[in-house]
Amino acid sequence: MLPTHSRRDFLRTGSAVLAGVALHQTPGLLMAADTNKDTKPTPIPIVDTHQHLWDLEKLQLPWLENGGPKELNRNYLMADYLKATAGQNVVKTVYMEVNVAPSQQEKEAEYVLDLCQQ
Repeated sequence: MLPTHSRRDFLRTGSAVLAGVALHQTPGLLMAADTNKDTKPTPIPIVDTHQHLWDLEKLQLPWLENGGPKELNRNYLMADYLKATAGQNVVKTVYMEVNVAPSQQEKEAEYVLDLCQQ
């Protein structure tokens, strides 16, 4: 006579088998449990798709005038960005416009092109 198994036993065993297969197929998951402190995983390269930079000596930002957010009422330059993202493995960025005065849109484009050439 064959042994009988409950549905619960079947699901428990099946789950354990699937988890084992998944861990075997994806060695990166095992790295999280690795206790060897000398091993450091390679950081994933990041593309920051939303980067704002501005220099208030070069660009006029109307949204900062008349009570705009005081925390943002300063230059935010590439050096600030690099400091904020240090150690994050940001390899590329996408510049987002900063809502300059309409008369300065071309000047903003030139500012960004200069940043790209640095």
